[in-house]
Order: sequence, then C-alpha cells, then structure tokens
Amino acid sequence: MPAPPRSVRRILVILLALAVLGLPTGWITRAATLASLTTESTPQALQNNDQPETDPAAALLQQGITLLDKKNAGGAIAVLERAVALAPDLVEAHYQLGQAFEDVHESRRAITEYETVSTLSPDHLDAQFRLGLLYAQQEDPSQAIQPFSAILRANPQHQSARYNLGLVLKKVGRPDQAQRHFELVLAQNPSHAGAHTNLGNIWHDKQDLQRAIAEYRAALLHTPDHLMARRNLAMVLLEQGDEDGALAEYARAIALHHGDPVLHAEYAALLRQAGHTSEAEREYRQALAHLPLTPEQSDRRTQIEVGLREIYASQSTQ
Repeated sequence: MPAPPRSVRRILVILLALAVLGLPTGWITRAATLASLTTESTPQALQNNDQPETDPAAALLQQGITLLDKKNAGGAIAVLERAVALAPDLVEAHYQLGQAFEDVHESRRAITEYETVSTLSPDHLDAQFRLGLLYAQQEDPSQAIQPFSAILRANPQHQSARYNLGLVLKKVGRPDQAQRHFELVLAQNPSHAGAHTNLGNIWHDKQDLQRAIAEYRAALLHTPDHLMARRNLAMVLLEQGDEDGALAEYARAIALHHGDPVLHAEYAALLRQAGHTSEAEREYRQALAHLPLTPEQSDRRTQIEVGLREIYASQSTQ
C-alpha cells in the first residue's frame, strides 16, 4: 500500500498531538476517518498529476459545432455522424447534425435527427420547433401540429410556435382554429404584421372585406414594407371597386420593392385595366428586365410579352 500524501501525514501528526492534550476521542475518530477517506478516494491518476481522458464523442461534438460556426456543414456532418455512432444517446450531437443537414438542404435527414432528439429529450423545444418548421414544408403539413402544440404545452408564451401553428392550421383547412392562434399572438404582440396579415386573409375568405382591410392596414402601420399585406390590401380595394386606391397601394409597393418582376407585372396589368397604357408598358418592361431567364419563368415571360403586344396592337389602331 503506498504511503499517504504528505498533507494527510500532517493531519495524523496533529491528531496524535490533540489526543495527548485530551481532545474527546469521538472527534479524533471522525477526523481520522476523514483523513483516511481523503487518501482512499483520491484517484491514482490524479495523485500522479495525470489528466482524465476526454470523452471522444463530446470532443467530436465540439469539433462539429466549430465547423458549423465556420459554415462548413459538410465537414460538420462527417464529424457529428462519428459522434452519434460513438454515443447514440448524445442529444446535442443529433440536434447539431440536424442543423448541418438543414444547411445542405437535406430536409428529410434533418427531420430524422430532430425526431431522434424529440424521442431522447421531449423537452428539447428547439428541436421541436425545427421539426415543426420542416414538417410544415412537406406534402402533409398537418404533421407540424404535434411539435408546435408540444412547445405551447411547455411554454404557452412561445410566440413563434403559436404563429407557425396558426399558419399550419390555416393551410390544412382549419381557419377558425388558426384565427384563434393569430389573435393570441396579437394579444402578446400587437405589432406582429404576419398575424395581422393572416387574420386579414381569413376575414377575406369569409367575405368580410372591411375587417380584412382593417387587418392589412394594421400590418402596414407597424411594417410599411410588408409586401403581402400591401398587395392583398390592393386586391381587396379593387374588389370593392376602388381602382384608384388599389393603384395607390401598388405604387407604394413598387417604391419599396422595385425590381420584383411579379409585382411589376401585376401593377402593369392593373394600370392597363385602368386605361393607363403608357405606364403599363413601362411596368411590363420593368418586369421583363428583372425576370430571371430560367425555364421556370418561361410562362410568366410569355404572359408579359402577350400584355406588351396587346398594348402595341391597341396603340396602332388608335
């Protein structure tokens, strides 16, 4: 058996001296036991000033996080996959791997990792939130209802989860439930432009145009460059026969979002309908100038070119 450390030997010498002085034996026994435990509980590696070995999975996790911070998602994936192979229950490694897969647009693999996190740690709200957002983009967005609802059970004040739950409920045909969630978001944050706009859309679908207009205007009061609110307000005004009001809203939208080809094309069509052919021609040309030359945009390009040809034809007959 190795000799006790020098500090412990000093304690024993002091105890012997106290015994000679008449200290109660109970005190001496407890102190001696403590000295003995101190000696026995010190790992040999630490007595020899050796450092304990680092957990290899934890080290790989830290390396993966560093790579993600450096925008090296591919490298992070390789490292984090090794981490979860070594430690399948390492929750944060699965979560960071999910984020890495999102960065390289592999949503299905990201979903698998977030599902693993949710199984291992149901209270991991960040994983639940990411899972809800990805589910909402799939063919069956109703899957997103469960994770967003789980977040709200744990934290009813989670505004982003409530707002996104409202979006999903509206998308799957449950507008009344969606409306309730948007109203609760606005109770927390009256300036939430997205909630105002989506409430406006629900009122529009219910043919309550005045309430729709009120919600769009509330969204624009807080966020003047909110394109969806501005465009939808113009469309509702047009439905009401307020052509001038609709044109004014489109003009404001163009001023804030100049270069949006879809917006320019819509504004051109409205100007043409109102008889402002020269302004319509200008907007059609702006739309063509900013429209990407991709196969996906070929139909839209054809529509714009048809609009221009019709303007030229009408001018030639005048």
